[in-house]
Amino acid sequence: MSLLATALLYSGPNQTGASLLTGIGSGDRYGLIPNSLLSSRGLIDSIASGRLDCSAADLNLVMFHNNDYTGQFFQISLSGTQGETTFWHTGQVNSALLIASNNSGANEHRIGFVGIFRAEWDSFLDHQLQGSQVTRDVDPLLTWQMFPASDQWLSSNLTYLRIHQPLHVHMPWYWPDYQASVDYNVELYVTSDNHLRAWVADYEWWVESGAKSGQIGAKLDPQARAGMSALQTELNQKLTETDLFGAVKAVYYLPDRQLSPIGTGTFGGDTGNDITIVIQT
Repeated sequence: MSLLATALLYSGPNQTGASLLTGIGSGDRYGLIPNSLLSSRGLIDSIASGRLDCSAADLNLVMFHNNDYTGQFFQISLSGTQGETTFWHTGQVNSALLIASNNSGANEHRIGFVGIFRAEWDSFLDHQLQGSQVTRDVDPLLTWQMFPASDQWLSSNLTYLRIHQPLHVHMPWYWPDYQASVDYNVELYVTSDNHLRAWVADYEWWVESGAKSGQIGAKLDPQARAGMSALQTELNQKLTETDLFGAVKAVYYLPDRQLSPIGTGTFGGDTGNDITIVIQT
Protein backbone atom coordinates (compact mmCIF):
# COMPACT_ATOMS: atom_id res chain seq x y z
CA MET A 1 0.00 0.00 0.00
CA SER A 2 1.34 3.41 -0.94
CA LEU A 3 1.50 6.09 1.74
CA LEU A 4 0.09 9.59 1.60
CA ALA A 5 2.10 10.73 4.61
CA THR A 6 4.50 9.41 7.24
CA ALA A 7 5.41 10.35 10.79
CA LEU A 8 8.58 9.23 12.56
CA LEU A 9 8.31 9.69 16.33
CA TYR A 10 11.18 9.51 18.87
CA SER A 11 11.30 9.36 22.65
CA GLY A 12 14.41 11.54 22.85
CA PRO A 13 15.53 14.94 21.53
CA ASN A 14 17.18 15.32 18.13
CA GLN A 15 15.43 12.16 16.87
CA THR A 16 17.04 9.77 19.31
CA GLY A 17 15.84 6.98 21.56
CA ALA A 18 12.88 4.66 21.04
CA SER A 19 11.07 5.28 17.76
CA LEU A 20 7.89 4.59 15.82
CA LEU A 21 7.36 4.91 12.08
CA THR A 22 3.71 5.23 11.08
CA GLY A 23 1.66 6.86 8.36
CA ILE A 24 -1.56 7.34 6.42
CA GLY A 25 -2.42 5.23 3.38
CA SER A 26 -3.02 7.01 0.06
CA GLY A 27 -6.77 6.36 0.29
CA ASP A 28 -7.15 7.06 4.01
CA ARG A 29 -7.98 10.11 6.10
CA TYR A 30 -6.78 9.08 9.56
CA GLY A 31 -3.85 7.18 10.99
CA LEU A 32 -4.43 5.79 14.47
CA ILE A 33 -1.69 5.74 17.10
CA PRO A 34 -3.47 4.08 20.05
CA ASN A 35 -2.31 3.98 23.63
CA SER A 36 -1.32 0.31 23.28
CA LEU A 37 1.05 1.08 20.41
CA LEU A 38 2.65 4.02 22.21
CA SER A 39 3.09 1.84 25.29
CA SER A 40 4.71 -1.02 23.37
CA ARG A 41 7.23 1.41 21.83
CA GLY A 42 8.02 3.22 25.07
CA LEU A 43 6.45 6.47 23.88
CA ILE A 44 3.77 7.13 26.52
CA ASP A 45 4.35 10.77 27.56
CA SER A 46 7.69 10.50 25.78
CA ILE A 47 7.30 11.85 22.23
CA ALA A 48 10.09 14.40 22.31
CA SER A 49 10.96 14.85 18.64
CA GLY A 50 10.18 13.55 15.19
CA ARG A 51 9.76 14.12 11.48
CA LEU A 52 6.63 14.54 9.35
CA ASP A 53 6.57 13.97 5.59
CA CYS A 54 3.66 14.65 3.22
CA SER A 55 3.28 15.93 -0.32
CA ALA A 56 -0.35 15.61 -1.54
CA ALA A 57 -2.10 17.04 1.53
CA ASP A 58 -1.46 18.80 4.82
CA LEU A 59 -0.51 16.42 7.64
CA ASN A 60 -1.65 16.96 11.22
CA LEU A 61 -0.13 15.02 14.11
CA VAL A 62 -2.50 15.41 17.07
CA MET A 63 -1.25 14.18 20.46
CA PHE A 64 -3.88 13.77 23.18
CA HIS A 65 -3.65 13.76 26.98
CA ASN A 66 -6.27 11.00 27.18
CA ASN A 67 -5.98 7.47 25.81
CA ASP A 68 -9.12 7.69 23.62
CA TYR A 69 -8.32 10.66 21.33
CA THR A 70 -10.12 13.15 23.59
CA GLY A 71 -9.32 16.00 25.93
CA GLN A 72 -6.42 18.40 25.76
CA PHE A 73 -4.14 18.00 22.76
CA PHE A 74 -1.13 19.46 21.02
CA GLN A 75 -1.11 19.51 17.21
CA ILE A 76 1.84 19.77 14.86
CA SER A 77 0.91 20.45 11.24
CA LEU A 78 2.86 20.27 8.00
CA SER A 79 1.77 22.01 4.82
CA GLY A 80 1.96 19.62 1.89
CA THR A 81 3.72 22.31 -0.13
CA GLN A 82 6.66 22.11 2.27
CA GLY A 83 7.05 18.33 2.03
CA GLU A 84 8.92 17.61 5.26
CA THR A 85 9.48 19.12 8.69
CA THR A 86 11.05 18.13 12.01
CA PHE A 87 9.59 18.97 15.39
CA TRP A 88 10.21 19.09 19.13
CA HIS A 89 7.58 18.30 21.73
CA THR A 90 7.19 18.15 25.49
CA GLY A 91 4.03 17.14 27.28
CA GLN A 92 1.59 14.37 28.04
CA VAL A 93 0.70 11.92 25.25
CA ASN A 94 -1.53 8.88 25.73
CA SER A 95 -2.94 8.57 22.21
CA ALA A 96 -2.43 10.30 18.89
CA LEU A 97 -3.97 10.70 15.46
CA LEU A 98 -2.56 11.52 12.06
CA ILE A 99 -5.12 13.45 10.00
CA ALA A 100 -4.73 14.37 6.33
CA SER A 101 -6.35 17.70 5.45
CA ASN A 102 -6.49 20.23 2.64
CA ASN A 103 -6.00 17.49 0.04
CA SER A 104 -4.77 18.52 -3.40
CA GLY A 105 -7.65 18.78 -5.86
CA ALA A 106 -10.37 19.34 -3.21
CA ASN A 107 -12.08 22.46 -1.91
CA GLU A 108 -12.65 22.63 1.84
CA HIS A 109 -15.47 24.25 3.79
CA ARG A 110 -14.96 24.28 7.55
CA ILE A 111 -17.73 24.76 10.10
CA GLY A 112 -17.78 24.46 13.88
CA PHE A 113 -19.93 21.75 15.44
CA VAL A 114 -20.95 24.16 18.21
CA GLY A 115 -21.69 26.96 15.78
CA ILE A 116 -23.94 25.00 13.46
CA PHE A 117 -25.77 22.75 15.95
CA ARG A 118 -25.81 24.30 19.45
CA ALA A 119 -28.91 26.47 19.01
CA GLU A 120 -30.77 23.65 17.25
CA TRP A 121 -29.85 21.22 20.02
CA ASP A 122 -31.12 23.52 22.78
CA SER A 123 -34.39 24.06 20.93
CA PHE A 124 -34.78 20.36 20.16
CA LEU A 125 -34.09 19.25 23.72
CA ASP A 126 -36.36 21.84 25.35
CA HIS A 127 -39.18 20.67 23.07
CA GLN A 128 -38.50 17.02 23.94
CA LEU A 129 -38.49 17.76 27.68
CA GLN A 130 -41.51 20.08 27.67
CA GLY A 131 -44.03 19.04 30.29
CA SER A 132 -41.64 16.63 32.04
CA GLN A 133 -39.84 16.90 35.36
CA VAL A 134 -36.48 17.12 33.58
CA THR A 135 -34.63 20.25 32.44
CA ARG A 136 -31.25 21.03 30.93
CA ASP A 137 -28.73 21.36 33.78
CA VAL A 138 -25.70 23.02 32.16
CA ASP A 139 -24.37 23.60 28.65
CA PRO A 140 -24.05 20.50 26.48
CA LEU A 141 -20.71 19.02 25.46
CA LEU A 142 -20.46 18.91 21.66
CA THR A 143 -17.42 16.79 20.89
CA TRP A 144 -16.38 13.66 18.98
CA GLN A 145 -15.89 9.95 19.55
CA MET A 146 -13.15 8.61 17.30
CA PHE A 147 -12.90 4.90 16.52
CA PRO A 148 -14.56 3.78 19.79
CA ALA A 149 -13.03 0.46 20.80
CA SER A 150 -15.10 -0.27 23.90
CA ASP A 151 -18.66 0.58 22.81
CA GLN A 152 -20.56 -2.44 21.51
CA TRP A 153 -23.18 -0.22 19.82
CA LEU A 154 -20.67 1.73 17.73
CA SER A 155 -18.13 0.70 15.12
CA SER A 156 -14.45 0.91 16.03
CA ASN A 157 -13.79 1.71 12.35
CA LEU A 158 -15.92 4.87 12.28
CA THR A 159 -15.89 8.41 13.65
CA TYR A 160 -18.81 10.09 15.42
CA LEU A 161 -19.92 13.45 16.67
CA ARG A 162 -21.07 13.15 20.28
CA ILE A 163 -23.63 15.24 22.14
CA HIS A 164 -23.51 14.93 25.94
CA GLN A 165 -26.18 16.77 27.89
CA PRO A 166 -26.31 16.89 31.71
CA LEU A 167 -29.88 16.96 33.03
CA HIS A 168 -31.61 17.98 36.25
CA VAL A 169 -34.51 15.82 37.44
CA HIS A 170 -36.89 17.80 39.65
CA MET A 171 -38.52 15.64 42.33
CA PRO A 172 -41.42 16.31 44.74
CA TRP A 173 -40.39 18.25 47.83
CA TYR A 174 -39.97 15.18 50.01
CA TRP A 175 -37.47 13.60 47.59
CA PRO A 176 -34.05 15.03 46.66
CA ASP A 177 -33.50 16.06 43.05
CA TYR A 178 -31.40 13.83 40.82
CA GLN A 179 -28.64 14.46 38.30
CA ALA A 180 -28.85 12.62 34.98
CA SER A 181 -27.53 12.85 31.43
CA VAL A 182 -28.32 11.81 27.88
CA ASP A 183 -25.86 11.21 25.02
CA TYR A 184 -26.29 10.82 21.28
CA ASN A 185 -23.63 9.63 18.83
CA VAL A 186 -24.05 10.94 15.30
CA GLU A 187 -22.41 9.76 12.09
CA LEU A 188 -22.12 12.23 9.23
CA TYR A 189 -21.99 10.65 5.78
CA VAL A 190 -22.10 11.53 2.09
CA THR A 191 -25.19 10.32 0.24
CA SER A 192 -25.11 8.68 -3.20
CA ASP A 193 -26.14 12.03 -4.72
CA ASN A 194 -23.33 13.88 -2.91
CA HIS A 195 -25.14 15.56 -0.04
CA LEU A 196 -23.97 15.65 3.57
CA ARG A 197 -26.44 14.03 5.95
CA ALA A 198 -26.58 12.63 9.49
CA TRP A 199 -27.51 9.32 11.09
CA VAL A 200 -28.06 9.07 14.84
CA ALA A 201 -26.24 5.83 15.60
CA ASP A 202 -27.17 5.34 19.25
CA TYR A 203 -28.20 6.94 22.51
CA GLU A 204 -27.13 6.54 26.12
CA TRP A 205 -28.48 7.78 29.43
CA TRP A 206 -27.37 7.88 33.05
CA VAL A 207 -29.07 8.62 36.38
CA GLU A 208 -27.25 8.99 39.67
CA SER A 209 -27.87 6.20 42.15
CA GLY A 210 -30.66 6.50 44.70
CA ALA A 211 -34.03 5.17 45.75
CA LYS A 212 -35.76 6.64 42.69
CA SER A 213 -33.04 6.13 40.07
CA GLY A 214 -34.74 3.04 38.60
CA GLN A 215 -38.05 4.82 38.26
CA ILE A 216 -36.40 7.85 36.65
CA GLY A 217 -34.42 5.66 34.26
CA ALA A 218 -37.59 3.80 33.22
CA LYS A 219 -39.03 7.14 32.06
CA LEU A 220 -35.81 8.58 30.61
CA ASP A 221 -34.95 5.58 28.44
CA PRO A 222 -37.99 5.68 26.12
CA GLN A 223 -37.73 9.47 25.90
CA ALA A 224 -34.08 9.24 24.85
CA ARG A 225 -34.81 6.45 22.38
CA ALA A 226 -37.67 8.37 20.79
CA GLY A 227 -35.39 11.38 20.50
CA MET A 228 -33.07 9.59 18.06
CA SER A 229 -35.43 9.93 15.09
CA ALA A 230 -36.47 13.47 15.98
CA LEU A 231 -32.85 14.56 16.41
CA GLN A 232 -31.86 12.98 13.11
CA THR A 233 -34.59 14.95 11.34
CA GLU A 234 -33.47 18.15 13.04
CA LEU A 235 -29.82 17.60 12.11
CA ASN A 236 -30.61 16.80 8.50
CA GLN A 237 -32.76 19.89 8.13
CA LYS A 238 -29.80 21.95 9.33
CA LEU A 239 -27.37 20.12 7.06
CA THR A 240 -29.36 21.11 3.97
CA GLU A 241 -27.53 24.43 4.35
CA THR A 242 -24.33 22.65 3.27
CA ASP A 243 -25.94 21.81 -0.10
CA LEU A 244 -24.89 25.33 -1.14
CA PHE A 245 -21.26 24.18 -1.10
CA GLY A 246 -21.89 21.92 -4.10
CA ALA A 247 -21.41 18.18 -4.55
CA VAL A 248 -19.78 16.78 -1.40
CA LYS A 249 -16.90 14.33 -1.85
CA ALA A 250 -15.93 13.68 1.77
CA VAL A 251 -16.32 14.83 5.35
CA TYR A 252 -13.84 14.56 8.22
CA TYR A 253 -13.07 16.20 11.56
CA LEU A 254 -10.35 18.21 13.24
CA PRO A 255 -10.26 18.83 17.01
CA ASP A 256 -11.36 22.16 18.51
CA ARG A 257 -12.02 25.16 16.28
CA GLN A 258 -9.80 25.22 13.17
CA LEU A 259 -11.83 27.12 10.60
CA SER A 260 -8.74 27.87 8.49
CA PRO A 261 -5.74 25.62 7.72
CA ILE A 262 -2.81 26.54 9.94
CA GLY A 263 -0.19 25.50 7.36
CA THR A 264 3.09 24.43 8.90
CA GLY A 265 2.79 25.26 12.57
CA THR A 266 1.38 24.21 15.93
CA PHE A 267 -1.98 24.42 17.63
CA GLY A 268 -3.24 23.45 21.07
CA GLY A 269 -6.75 22.98 22.37
CA ASP A 270 -9.32 20.59 23.78
CA THR A 271 -11.88 18.38 22.09
CA GLY A 272 -14.37 19.61 24.67
CA ASN A 273 -14.26 23.14 23.22
CA ASP A 274 -15.52 22.34 19.72
CA ILE A 275 -15.03 20.03 16.74
CA THR A 276 -14.33 21.30 13.23
CA ILE A 277 -16.43 19.63 10.54
CA VAL A 278 -14.50 19.75 7.27
CA ILE A 279 -16.55 19.27 4.09
CA GLN A 280 -14.66 18.59 0.88
CA THR A 281 -16.22 19.34 -2.51
